[in-house]
Amino acid sequence: PLRTRRIRAPMASPRSTVLGGGRPDLALIKLPEELQVVLDLSSEPPESGGYGFVVFGERKSDRTKRVAVKVQSERKDVQQIEVDALERLREPSSALNELRYWLTGCPPYQHIIEMIDHFTADSTEMLLPWRGHTSFLVLERGDEDLFTMFERGEISPSLQRHCFAMLVDGVRHLHSIGIVHRDLKLENLVMVGKTLKIVDFGNAYLYTKRLGTDTYSNEYIDDSGPGTRYYKPPEVAKTVFSRKPEPYDGHAFDLWSMGVILFLLSYKDFPFKNNSEKSDPVIKAMMKAQEKRESTTSAIYRYWNRPCLLEPALCALIDGLLVIDPRGRFTIEQVVQHEWLAESSTPVPRQRGGGGGSVPGSSGARGGGDDRGTGGIAASVVAAPAAAAAAPAAAASAPTAAVA
Repeated sequence: PLRTRRIRAPMASPRSTVLGGGRPDLALIKLPEELQVVLDLSSEPPESGGYGFVVFGERKSDRTKRVAVKVQSERKDVQQIEVDALERLREPSSALNELRYWLTGCPPYQHIIEMIDHFTADSTEMLLPWRGHTSFLVLERGDEDLFTMFERGEISPSLQRHCFAMLVDGVRHLHSIGIVHRDLKLENLVMVGKTLKIVDFGNAYLYTKRLGTDTYSNEYIDDSGPGTRYYKPPEVAKTVFSRKPEPYDGHAFDLWSMGVILFLLSYKDFPFKNNSEKSDPVIKAMMKAQEKRESTTSAIYRYWNRPCLLEPALCALIDGLLVIDPRGRFTIEQVVQHEWLAESSTPVPRQRGGGGGSVPGSSGARGGGDDRGTGGIAASVVAAPAAAAAAPAAAASAPTAAVA
């Protein structure tokens, strides 16, 4: 696996790199020579985030290889998690992954951004908006994120289905190798050509591999819950706003975020008035609908006084993802098998014969905080794309679970 190397950063000139509004001056940034990256000075100056910024360039060894360099102040709890997650994706963890590649013609991580290199600089004399060690993460460069395309109104219903199918395939692979993302949102989904890729693993959680197996543990996560406000599930939003951490299911976290993404692309706005905390009036309307076994999607549309004109299969998929009780929420395998995705131009590859394992947390009902399921990497064995034409309608017709 790729190892982090510490290098000496170039000496800085006395000028500041930060322009008004916190934008680094591309003409003044000096990347370490070891990165072998030539900056693209014609690109838009990047916004500085909470811990850094992203610049674009090309690899010196291959000028056709466009890359993005994530430059961040060294916060080991964030950078190391992201590096560890992306390294795990590079590992030939099982012969089953090789079989998946042979059957589909695509690598198992085709919908996750590729990490090319990673360095940490020791020098504190750099032209950056902070002092101290700096992390450089060289990544495959995306064209545009889905949020930018969404704002311009460029995501048609057919592109929506196409992108969501690729998101499902990417999340299923992450879950199968013991990774939950915990910050899925439009801004963290980028297009590389016609392929959607998941980016930004700074909030990811990595489960440990069970000794002597290709499967991963599946314990509940006991922290305050990272992520972005409108994409967090109610069980995590309650934890954040009540300041009383309670263990939660990381897989169910991602599934809820996927439901918000799908609703946002369909409705053109977020479903909630404030956030997904249970005191939100829309969440209360959703809970009532689920107690009566009515459509959650229709309940949200009624709250906002809009007619729900979505196709029934799409409503059923959103209903299954936006279940308040995480134990009744759709699992990633139920999403893969859903009839709405069967019509996608990029159908999600399915498992052979309906048998075999499943990803962690994909059993019908999620239990308490115990170690559930064995699924693991075996779920990444899939049939050829042609087998994806038929999807059972059972997942779509199954009623959403009553709120506990």
